[in-house]
Amino acid sequence: MKKKQKNQKLQFSIFNSENKKESELTYDDIYKPALSISDKKDAKQYFNKCVEFVQRSIDNKEFKTAETAEYVVIRNLKWFINSHKEGQEKEELKKLFNLI
Repeated sequence: MKKKQKNQKLQFSIFNSENKKESELTYDDIYKPALSISDKKDAKQYFNKCVEFVQRSIDNKEFKTAETAEYVVIRNLKWFINSHKEGQEKEELKKLFNLI
């Protein structure tokens, strides 16, 4: 995970840093960057970007669900963290994203 150095300005993680078309984004493209986040403010802004993306997909009828965009992101992010991290690191990430 990225750690902020003392007196260093936080650089937020970029959603869709490769500027892919939204219709081409994979789960890895969307959720893998979250695994490197270690700052609460960065986690919040990244989570919000994910929610905005899912909401656009719902609004454009590209993604059919009765669930809210926020619920979809919470569910997917929990699954992604549980599938890719273990132990303390997994628990820290889930806490950082308010998933526990």
